[in-house]
Amino acid sequence: MKTEDEKNKILNLRKEGFGYKAISNITIQSRDTVRGICLQRQILRKRKRRPKPKITAAHKLMLKRKIASLKDNYEKVNCRKLIAE
Repeated sequence: MKTEDEKNKILNLRKEGFGYKAISNITIQSRDTVRGICLQRQILRKRKRRPKPKITAAHKLMLKRKIASLKDNYEKVNCRKLIAE
């Protein structure tokens, strides 16, 4: 496991515009290690929290199918019928 000093050095070199291969030659780390450290820090910063959806995609599809079947039978479509079924 790399120390925070090594990780910060890699990130600073990346901010200066060096590529993964050049950083790996300077720090004597593998290119994949350098890339992993850079991408891991970016992912952690970009993640945003948001509320969970109230209805999943599977439930939406199920509701669409129920509505279509009710319309095919020429019945009224309302919430009570959807909840009952």
